[in-house]
Amino acid sequence: MDDVGAATGFVGRVDELAAVQRALDGAGEGRPSVLVVSGDAGIGKSSLIVEATRRTGVRTLTGRCIPMGGESIPLAPLGEILRHVRRRDPELLSDPAFGPLAAWLDAREPSRDSTAALFDAVLAMLARVGEHGPTIVAIEDLHWADALSWDLVDFLARNLVDEHVVVVVTFRTDEVATDAAHRRRIGELGRLPLVTRLPISGLSAGEVAARVSAILGRAAPNELVERIAARGQGNPFFTQELVVAHEQGQAIPVVLLDLIAVELSTLDERARWVLGAVSALGTGTNHDLLA
Repeated sequence: MDDVGAATGFVGRVDELAAVQRALDGAGEGRPSVLVVSGDAGIGKSSLIVEATRRTGVRTLTGRCIPMGGESIPLAPLGEILRHVRRRDPELLSDPAFGPLAAWLDAREPSRDSTAALFDAVLAMLARVGEHGPTIVAIEDLHWADALSWDLVDFLARNLVDEHVVVVVTFRTDEVATDAAHRRRIGELGRLPLVTRLPISGLSAGEVAARVSAILGRAAPNELVERIAARGQGNPFFTQELVVAHEQGQAIPVVLLDLIAVELSTLDERARWVLGAVSALGTGTNHDLLA
């Protein structure tokens, strides 16, 4: 862990943070870009944005895609971003040039017929926001996005020209992998000139050791680090929950049990039976023995 990340317990992600910094440097010179950050749940996609913001001090506007009752809220990330803008700069949305944004935020009745004016106004707003310096616009959890939110990301990736912004979108790899429409849209997005894909994997053994020590507030025993690394597979969120559970005398963190239960509930009986066999044999077993 470096000195900058010591205060927060943030470790690793040197290459990813460097990519964000390069994007911000470009944005400062009027070269906007789009970073597509992907990885498993808990791997640290949101933490990367937070840490990049903390280290650089740039303004960040974050909007999240939100599923409710099995349905995605239309343009939920845009609504959250606009509320941030309204709180920070109340007069901006009162400008007639941004009338479509203020009207939509108050009415929240998006339609295909009105999206062209709405998206144009978003682009103009980002140009205005970027006048104060490079800005990160984060659209989180794209795997839960409605069609209009996907359209907004695609529109920005195709129409940014000289705005001082970096658009960062995040999604869970496994969620997108099981949805053909999402896979197609991510593939199309990745081919655009302004877009850079930024996949995130698990922490290294040394980074896990640093993370465990940061959570404990003291040097972590090697045996504990090895056990946490084996069980958490370098996932920062799992690592944290496993360390907390260890300190509380729990074998498995309650929050992880809940997450696993949700995932298992989506599988059929045969798949759950196979997973039961794997859990007994261990992840190092070979296919023939499992069969």
